[in-house]
Amino acid sequence: MSEFDVIARYFSSLGAGRRVELSVGDDAAALSVPPDSELIVSTDSSVLGTHFTDDTFSEHVGYKAVASAASDLAAMGAEPLAMTLGLTMPSVDDLWLHGLSQGLAQACRHYALPLVGGDTTRGPLALSVTVMGF
Repeated sequence: MSEFDVIARYFSSLGAGRRVELSVGDDAAALSVPPDSELIVSTDSSVLGTHFTDDTFSEHVGYKAVASAASDLAAMGAEPLAMTLGLTMPSVDDLWLHGLSQGLAQACRHYALPLVGGDTTRGPLALSVTVMGF
């Protein structure tokens, strides 16, 4: 399965938001930020063997990755705007990706953080979530 197939199947439905002009599927996201607002940005990574184990449910991996990053916005008193996901994985595992996307979807809704872009690549399993707020 290609990177674009993975994005279309598991992540394309997570990009809607009231301040999102362009989202997943375009080369870059376009977001509307209120005038006189400062953009707040934070990135958190989750790495297999450090932040989760092989037997951690992928739903939990996805949810926790977003929750960890979202807590940084809350600490700054920022209103959530959007997030991106960098996903590195050794191979495409449909069952694992389905669970991950379900956990991400739950967290996206809970924290009001639409997924507007990111990157997928092959390598040791790791996620990097970048959140933006104002």
